[in-house]
Amino acid sequence: MIILVGTLSATAEVYVPNNEYLSYVDTNGMYTIIGNVKNTEPVDISTTVTISVTDGDIIYTVTIRHDFLPANSELPFKVKMPQIPQPYDNLVLLDPQVEYYNTTGYAPRVSVIYDETLVLHTNGTLSGFVINDGNYTVQDITIWAVVHGMDGALDVSQSLHEIGPLDPGQMGRFVMHPDPAVSDDVTYYSCFAPSSRSTYPIKAQRGDMTYNLRYESGAWIYRPEFTENGTTLTLQTTNSYTFETFANIEIPPVTRQETFQVYRNGAEIDFVQSVDELGMWHLAFDIRKLSQDVITIRGFVPGPTLEPLVPEYLRYDAEQWALDESKDDILDDLFLLSDLDMISTGYKGEPYLPRWLVPLALWYADGTISDDEFLKSISYMIELGIIVVIPE
Repeated sequence: MIILVGTLSATAEVYVPNNEYLSYVDTNGMYTIIGNVKNTEPVDISTTVTISVTDGDIIYTVTIRHDFLPANSELPFKVKMPQIPQPYDNLVLLDPQVEYYNTTGYAPRVSVIYDETLVLHTNGTLSGFVINDGNYTVQDITIWAVVHGMDGALDVSQSLHEIGPLDPGQMGRFVMHPDPAVSDDVTYYSCFAPSSRSTYPIKAQRGDMTYNLRYESGAWIYRPEFTENGTTLTLQTTNSYTFETFANIEIPPVTRQETFQVYRNGAEIDFVQSVDELGMWHLAFDIRKLSQDVITIRGFVPGPTLEPLVPEYLRYDAEQWALDESKDDILDDLFLLSDLDMISTGYKGEPYLPRWLVPLALWYADGTISDDEFLKSISYMIELGIIVVIPE
């Protein structure tokens, strides 16, 4: 039985179907679990799925979080459990526990085009096109799907590369692959679902502090460990696909002056170090095909991590105001940012945001302009008196 916990009504239908919840061993010999969370309620939710596997008296558990699952929609998922040792003969996959809560957010309106361009290839790969059905530009979109064989679900796959930016009505191509362990048995894909950029959190203990990282990758990254002095991090990677993929590690800064080096199995490799609008470091590098490698990152500076340069909720609050949902949150944000000297003020009076600023807010919400460009625009209009802010 699937256990449901949440704030919706007692008749809520938020669940993982039994016929789309299973495990298999991937090409690299790693225990892999797939599923598909369905939200049949007319409200948007966030979900937490807890997966447990028993091996005799030992219980292995992993948790997956979907921050935003729109009403009447679904979102497939796949996890790997490297902590489970072989052999897998006595493993029992328990029913998932699904917790859910009402939430608000933004779902990209992107649909798969069902015509002759949607092609299932002989190697189990699927290629096709999606279209932006919404009114706003979208970017960094991932397409998820359940992969089926003659006897039921086999795998869950995601698009190989992020899609976008896509303007309203614009199409973009996607490609997705099953794990090679099941590719010969693929007959069709279903349950297509778009999601925004897919990032996975990983936590590493560094002294007495928990260090929070995130990553994007076509591979699985796990088992982060810091050296005793906290300056070097090792990560295990596994890529069961027959093609090279990528990794993008997001690292919170301590000084914002760090310089990193990246090694694969002890040998230094090429990588790109960059910083995003929030002041977070990003290290991007390639992951070899059919590989299980150890990645070592050097250059960490001991000490507490810094807060993001721009609050992550600012983009969402700007979008909600632009969509005529609420102006209170964006005004509160401007008060806070003026206190932090992130925007300039100097005018007093009743708060006022002219509606003709809506395009600016939407450009910021969909990533067309950066945090810095948005804040500079707001500062300029405050200085002109177009936007009136009451500093606290």
